Amino acid sequence: MLWRKIVHKVWVVLFILTASQPAMSAEGGVIKPADETGRQRFVKDNLFGVDFVDADHGWVTGYYGTVLRTDDGGKAWQLSAIGSTELLRRVDFIDENTGWAVGHRGSIFHTIDGGQTWDTQHQSPDTYLRDISFIDRNVGWAVGHNATILHTKDGGQTWVNQELANYVGRDIPRLSGIAAFDAAHAIAVGEFGTVAVTADGGATWIVVPQPAGSTTYTAVATARDFAVAVGLDGVAIIIPRELVEAGAAAGRSSSKMTALSVPTKNHIFDVALRPDGQGFLVGQSAILNYDGRKLEQMEAQAERDMRFSWYGGVALLPAGGAVVVGIQGLILELDQASNKFAEKTRWKQ
Repeated sequence: MLWRKIVHKVWVVLFILTASQPAMSAEGGVIKPADETGRQRFVKDNLFGVDFVDADHGWVTGYYGTVLRTDDGGKAWQLSAIGSTELLRRVDFIDENTGWAVGHRGSIFHTIDGGQTWDTQHQSPDTYLRDISFIDRNVGWAVGHNATILHTKDGGQTWVNQELANYVGRDIPRLSGIAAFDAAHAIAVGEFGTVAVTADGGATWIVVPQPAGSTTYTAVATARDFAVAVGLDGVAIIIPRELVEAGAAAGRSSSKMTALSVPTKNHIFDVALRPDGQGFLVGQSAILNYDGRKLEQMEAQAERDMRFSWYGGVALLPAGGAVVVGIQGLILELDQASNKFAEKTRWKQ
């Protein structure tokens, strides 16, 4: 019918006009097109990973190959082309130029120009990689499904598979978090209450019995003297560094690990700690401040109600700040004056 043709033509014109306009940050900074053809998704893609190396330089990763980068503390964000539509779970930078990201198709992406361009450094086919962590420009780990542990000592030029030495469960666990104290001592966590430690650079990974039973752990972060692992149903535990340094002996006891009192039963998805042990936990309808002793629920001021939101990643900033990312492109930053998280960037069509 004629009216349908007219409506269709109007819709096409509006789509072209809209698609020709780049998305904008809340402060007006242009988010550049995803690639040289000018393709731009006008979708508030879910965000899972975030990392800052200083007050200015930060990166965010998420659904459909989303990589956002900022060099002015988040006043403006640029959308980088990673060359893939792979969901990017986590991102880790060691300085303002060099970083890595992992995805759900088993890819490890690498950049040496601050995230403007990326190359595929490694692929593990049919393996969902969930976390990546480097301690310097050479030594790092990535973990994922099927108890995958990948290790590099040459900046990712080569990746070597490592294995859990004493896991005895019926099903192979998905590993969701990895964090290291140094090149020798690291912790991996995942399904079925799996907490594994290494004291020899990953040559041997020992699964440690732990106090929270068979919960699924989603992330782990290290401080100077301990680590915190978080998981589903509001679970969080403290893992002393001395337990990790015990190596093979750690597999004989869980007495040194303790459970934190968490003021929510909602799932916790990420944790970030400063060297002194203070930091933040984020998850389903929850942003929690950790002062090194107890956890306290914090408020978030955003267009989307906190009760119906989830936060997938958290990164720390100098001088006590923090950035949180999550559902539908949400980016929040801690307002230290009010001690509340406020929406940092809004996506506009």
